[in-house]
Amino acid sequence: MSRRRSSAAAAALLVVALGTGCGGSAGPPGQEPAVPATAPALTATPAGTVVDVPRLAGGLVADQRTGLVVVGTHDPGRLLLLDGRTGAVVSRLPLQGNPGQLALAAAGGPLLVPTQDADGLLQIALPSGDLVSRTAAGSAPATAAAAAGRLLAAGARSGAVAVIDSERLVGTLSGFGLPAAMSPVGNQVAVLDSRTGDLDVYDPTTLRKTASAPAGERPTHLVTDRRDRLVVVDTGGNQLVIFQTLPRLTLSQRLPLPGTPYAVAYDPARDIAWVTLTATNEVAGVDLGDPAPRVVARLPTVRQPDAVAVDPGTGRVFVASPALGQLQLVDP
Repeated sequence: MSRRRSSAAAAALLVVALGTGCGGSAGPPGQEPAVPATAPALTATPAGTVVDVPRLAGGLVADQRTGLVVVGTHDPGRLLLLDGRTGAVVSRLPLQGNPGQLALAAAGGPLLVPTQDADGLLQIALPSGDLVSRTAAGSAPATAAAAAGRLLAAGARSGAVAVIDSERLVGTLSGFGLPAAMSPVGNQVAVLDSRTGDLDVYDPTTLRKTASAPAGERPTHLVTDRRDRLVVVDTGGNQLVIFQTLPRLTLSQRLPLPGTPYAVAYDPARDIAWVTLTATNEVAGVDLGDPAPRVVARLPTVRQPDAVAVDPGTGRVFVASPALGQLQLVDP
């Protein structure tokens, strides 16, 4: 696997989203995907500042270049563009359909917005919020990524990943149970199947699978670190599972992380993965720079911390609770 990293890959590391999509799957049978634990009542005051946002957030992303934080909401489907310094809403963008997981094609945008009930993938310019393009992206696209100059959108119901080039559908990756998360790695893309528990790596140009490995008991999310390692949140196994990709995909380390880990965001400037623990209302900072990854921070969060994002320019961490309609801004 090449060491070359695209700007899209670097930008996508800032992103995490709220869930693994909804609906059934046409892919192969397997385990039921893990879900975030139902959080208990708070026992500690959340760190940092908490601002109110509409409930049913559909995704969360922080953009270093514009300083914006974008939250997706459901019913009605829309995007809220917030000032990452204050949490104040800068603009509200209505959508045709509810947004899935949000991603950045590159630092500064465009923002990738899969619309689950409109079967499309939107590209939104930042900071203006203008629509750049709308492309058909299969059935109920729930998560998106950019890799090797192409866009990918994974369907929650189809068990397939649409591959888009120059706003045209050019191919499909199929056979998944539930492709719940994707992350660029070098000039390829990793796809995490939360139903089969597999981690697959594809070349988005040739559409060929280049590597595959089991990713844990019931994995849900992943990010790529600055060494082109894949960091998988194994929600069912209460752990992080880390894979080397060079010279081949190999399980490298496991880090027990009690508390039902769920959402994850990566800060490449500080080499820290931020992981929400929904059973304990916490977010844990995991230092990936040491030979053995270790927890270096545990911060109290809002109740039900189902999403997290980080701005590597400032190190600020953003945690969202769709249950309460709250966004937390934390400077660790």
